[in-house]
Amino acid sequence: MLLRSYLRGLAVLLVLAVTVNLSAQLPELTFTELNASYSQPVAIVNAGDGSNRLFIVDKEGFVNVYDLNSDQPQLENFFDLSGRVSSFFERGLLGMAFHPDFAANGQVYVHYSAASGTGLPEGANVVSRFTLADPAAATLDISTEEVLLVSPQDQANHNGGDMAFGPDGYLYVAFGDGGGGGDPNDNAQNPANLMGTIIRIDVDTATVGGLSYGIPQDNPFADGVAGRPEIYAYGLRNPWRFSFDRQNGNLWIADVGQSSREEINLALNGTGLGKNYGWDCLEGNITYPGNSSDDCIPGETYELPILDIMHSGAGNANSITGGYVYRGTEWPELQGLYFSADYVTNNFFILQTDSAGILEETFVRNDYPTSGVTAFGESENGELFVASIFSGLVHRIGGGVSNTRQYFNDTDFKVAVSPNPATNMLRVDLGELTKEAVFKLSLVDSQGRTVLERNWLMTPGAGAGELRLPDLPAGVYQLVVDNGTAGRSVRLVIQ
Repeated sequence: MLLRSYLRGLAVLLVLAVTVNLSAQLPELTFTELNASYSQPVAIVNAGDGSNRLFIVDKEGFVNVYDLNSDQPQLENFFDLSGRVSSFFERGLLGMAFHPDFAANGQVYVHYSAASGTGLPEGANVVSRFTLADPAAATLDISTEEVLLVSPQDQANHNGGDMAFGPDGYLYVAFGDGGGGGDPNDNAQNPANLMGTIIRIDVDTATVGGLSYGIPQDNPFADGVAGRPEIYAYGLRNPWRFSFDRQNGNLWIADVGQSSREEINLALNGTGLGKNYGWDCLEGNITYPGNSSDDCIPGETYELPILDIMHSGAGNANSITGGYVYRGTEWPELQGLYFSADYVTNNFFILQTDSAGILEETFVRNDYPTSGVTAFGESENGELFVASIFSGLVHRIGGGVSNTRQYFNDTDFKVAVSPNPATNMLRVDLGELTKEAVFKLSLVDSQGRTVLERNWLMTPGAGAGELRLPDLPAGVYQLVVDNGTAGRSVRLVIQ
């Protein structure tokens, strides 16, 4: 897998360079906005219970529900934990995972930063379990909370926060290095604490010693002698989103960099156990110049990323957000591609690997309509979604017009909008569609400038949708709708 280890004591280091390809052809991407907007979305998860719901996790401490069957949001929150959550700076409700047997046991797990006055250290990382008496219920009773684990946090940033059940049935949880520049307390290279790690615990088995969970016997420090028994892997700075490939169990970890590099790590199914990803001895695949850790010793073996992205130059990134490998069925042209994005720019980094995990191609795309990407998510059937904390929007990710799919290409379609005049929301009605259709919507001002563009994937019988308008000057605009064969426009007044 490229060069997968690094010997710090070697006089010469040979690294196989990864070149980001800015010109290779990637199937066209479409981003279709959900019929809802959110405050600070940081995670998108599904329950795996056949309900076809998306759960949109908000940093402030509550969870919204979006019903993909009706293509509409649930009006009431799934739960509101804001009274127990500190959302200061990078703190917040940062992760949620449904038990693999949720449909039977109703168990939901969350990862949040503790607020003051809760009886827990302010800002500490909390992993809790909630239980629904009826797993099909629309809301969760927060009085069922059972705190499983509390881990101190040095500062208010680099909290990690993601969580997911792996193919082995264990719960994996990510923690950042505790915050501050350059890991000042050398947490990530010290397995005596949980900062800078991904842990793995057995939530179905309690062990002796007062723990509310079990320790898998093959965890690298399972006996607790050389490190915390919960640790699965360590040496991470701020792992902002990890995921398991639902087809092969491979683990993808995006780790936010410090001064010059962002990184994406790949561990083939089961091979990430005990890995040291190098921070703060390394940043990406180079020696971190600001490290002061006594744990950076000659001969130490570190795991190098599959992709190392520089902070400057073409196709750069400054704060990576990890995503998922596409395993849906709607877009065969995207099959097997791993999606990630930069928080600062709107650059998407889309990776193609072979079956052995060798990186074959990296595509960079910057056609997502906004920056601030904080989360990707999967529906139950493997379709992908992406959220921006800047816009508060969630989009379906799709491919472009493909010969493998049949699209509506009739020149005879209508466009109607309401209300008109409009303020912040606009309903666009394209009539009764008999086939799946990809439409490009462009809002053009009186000077001929395009101020908004959206790609919509519309399904038969669903020829209407809600368009959230940005903050625009009042005036007369033209909404132009194009399906690649014909275009229509309608006069729109914005108040």
